[in-house]
Amino acid sequence: MNNFLRRTLIVVLVGGGFHGICSYWSSIVNPLNHNLFSALLLGLCLLIYTYHIYAGMALVDNEEKTTPALLALLLQVPIISSPVLFYKVSTGFAASAYFESQRLTGYWNIGSEYQVHLLPSFNFGIGINIFALILVILLLKARKGFKSTQGQAKELRAEPIA
Repeated sequence: MNNFLRRTLIVVLVGGGFHGICSYWSSIVNPLNHNLFSALLLGLCLLIYTYHIYAGMALVDNEEKTTPALLALLLQVPIISSPVLFYKVSTGFAASAYFESQRLTGYWNIGSEYQVHLLPSFNFGIGINIFALILVILLLKARKGFKSTQGQAKELRAEPIA
């Protein structure tokens, strides 16, 4: 994995995770304003952002430990809207395309965003976070590179030294 991609992932995951926790901290620590259901959704928010921090720190420790980062990024790709569920999560940066009510809209955001609503009165819609999708593709390509280099290294070690 090249240094630029690795550092970008670390900033997006760790920085975005901390930003997300800080953004929602007042809501998380003030339980008087929430019922049990909204407290559970805020707990999910805290869990998601904490996982993003873990995923970024795993890359700091070992650049080949990409599975947590991949899962964290995959959490950010979909945007789902329906009368039953609305889901959108992003950390660090988002550039999204969203299709709802026969119209396509674009959206971008610097920072973190967490929106999970159950039983909202929203229309059906679907979208993707293009930035997160690009990072997923680049990370998958980098993982392929790790596997091919590991295979070559094993082959080199298997040769006897005369």
